[in-house]
Amino acid sequence: MKAVFIPALLILFALPAAPACAQRDATSAAASDAYRTIIAGSTTALEANGADAEARRSLVRALMETGQYEQAEQIADAGGAAFAKLRGDALLARGKRADAETAYRAALAAHAPDSATARLEIALLQYGRGQRAEAVRELEWFIPFYNNAPALKADELVAIGRAVSALGVTDPQLFHDAVKAYEQAVQADRTSIDARVAEAALFLDKFDSRQAGEIIRDALAVEPGNPRVLLQQARATKFDGSDEALVIVDRALEVNPRLVPALVFRADLLAGQEDYRGAREYLDRAFAIDSTNQDAIALHGAVAWLARDTRTYDNARARANSLYSGSAVFLTKVA
Repeated sequence: MKAVFIPALLILFALPAAPACAQRDATSAAASDAYRTIIAGSTTALEANGADAEARRSLVRALMETGQYEQAEQIADAGGAAFAKLRGDALLARGKRADAETAYRAALAAHAPDSATARLEIALLQYGRGQRAEAVRELEWFIPFYNNAPALKADELVAIGRAVSALGVTDPQLFHDAVKAYEQAVQADRTSIDARVAEAALFLDKFDSRQAGEIIRDALAVEPGNPRVLLQQARATKFDGSDEALVIVDRALEVNPRLVPALVFRADLLAGQEDYRGAREYLDRAFAIDSTNQDAIALHGAVAWLARDTRTYDNARARANSLYSGSAVFLTKVA
């Protein structure tokens, strides 16, 4: 394990600059202040006791929620193998997929507390790059894990839910099992944002905004202004035909201006309004953080197609095929 060192200046971590707007949303401002308080308090606790795992985990999570991925990686790395999975998350958020997988494998080899989630992330990375058989074997591992484990933690139940949801492409019944796993995760930990975000996203993917809306409201009651929850709220609002989606996704970006899925979603909204220049600007912001994001690449190609930019379209399609062999996401988005 690496030596623990938390520099005193860490407490000065500032939230990334939010997009300019005439007046900041009160909920987003309160959320930013809350994360800033967590960062300061967790930093102080770690300076006093570098072995305080709860403080380290809290600090990494707050840094991730506010888009400070580089700092999150540093703090997780200083925690050794027990925090390798979180380090992988910080790397993956910036498109460093190979390094992220290495970190996930380190967590798995060390039997870290969150090694089940690390296993899931490895499987999803394999699936994305076309290693479908290997990925499916890893995803199917979660079914006996769920059935045979004497007790499961919330993060393990979320991993199970995400795994069987991925398998649901070929067996739709598994989507129901995913919902069950997410609900059990919330029962195990009423504060679990990951479970609520994953469940809301699943319902939206399956065209059920009513159920998603209830989950989103519960999540915002637990953690008002969480940017990932606000993104799901923006998605639900768009699904319901409201013009509030732009306002809500901007609230998410005020808290985390580097949340790539939110940047892509905003670009998609602008593309829907035929503001292709605006869409490309948000996609450029997304690519500056994660140049490998599948949805960003697909939307980039779709916008190029609509703008009759054949060269950009061809480049985007080639990149999608290179990174995500055999995936239909790119062509589906263009269609």
